[in-house]
Amino acid sequence: MFFESSFFNNFDQKKKAELIRNIQSLMRCPNCGASYNASDISLLGQIDSVWVVHLDCPKCNAPVLSTVIVQEKEGRPTVSSRTKGWGKQSKITSDEVLDFHQFLEKFDGDFEKAINED
Repeated sequence: MFFESSFFNNFDQKKKAELIRNIQSLMRCPNCGASYNASDISLLGQIDSVWVVHLDCPKCNAPVLSTVIVQEKEGRPTVSSRTKGWGKQSKITSDEVLDFHQFLEKFDGDFEKAINED
């Protein structure tokens, strides 16, 4: 369950700082390409090895909600990221906003069910 993993609860400040440094080295703002400062990264929670991360771009102020895969190697957190091919994305269309609005109207909070639907 979200936020209730023993890994998250036992994640000490040293490992949290190392995880944030790893995220800094891998991730760039998808809007302007800027690097993130440690203060721009918030760890929101995790499900198993998948962490939900909020990033605020220090250059263009674009907010980003991201997921990263964290694995411990030799007792240290390492981050896997699938950002290849990302960069400047096309603008969100009004149809996409409407589709998302309709999805949210029916959404019951069960992310696992929503992800597994076709």
